[in-house]
Amino acid sequence: MEFREWKPEYERVVREMGFSMEEDERSARLLESLLPQAEDPTPALDRILKGREVLVVGAGPRTLPLPRPRADQATIAADGATTYCLEAGFVPDIIVTDLDGNLPDEVSANARGAFALLHAHGDNQPALLTWVPRFRAPMGGSVTGAPRGNLANYGGFTDGDRSLYLAEACGATRALLARFDLGAGPSPEGELRSRKLAVARRLIDGLVERGNLPVEILTERGRSPWPVRNP
Repeated sequence: MEFREWKPEYERVVREMGFSMEEDERSARLLESLLPQAEDPTPALDRILKGREVLVVGAGPRTLPLPRPRADQATIAADGATTYCLEAGFVPDIIVTDLDGNLPDEVSANARGAFALLHAHGDNQPALLTWVPRFRAPMGGSVTGAPRGNLANYGGFTDGDRSLYLAEACGATRALLARFDLGAGPSPEGELRSRKLAVARRLIDGLVERGNLPVEILTERGRSPWPVRNP
């Protein structure tokens, strides 16, 4: 998705959530300064994802199923889901992170070969300063607003739905979501988290409606096409 296509949705999210475009831009400038040697991440991500089914692991409840990836599948861990992957005995191919998950595990997975796509948004500047220098292996940067320099914007809002937008942008053939919990009910983490999950669900719905990337989700009942609605 080109940024010009994503921009109206970005502006809608900013309005709905009360975020600041100015702070998003400040964080983008900071990440750019912390990754002076970073290249455009798209070619490396294309090599991992293009023409493959992708298993996207979310940070939902551990009670939800998490299969080991097949040899022909690519894997994306959405931030804190990196820990789930390591616990299950595999290193994800890609980590999509705004740096609020289990960061030592993410640094470890990166050192073992996972491509880290480090994301800047308005309220994660302290995490950028602390953690970006600790990532040593393949990495690139992404931003919430307009792309700048070698920092990309593939669309999406939360780490989970941004992972799907990345898969779509890089030519994956199908996505399977594991440990995704985007239920419509209140989140135990509070009202803000519930609103974020509602936006994420809407964005995934929109991606599926475009028809470029078929999406399925693993639930306790097995593999089902998205969307799966609560009864």
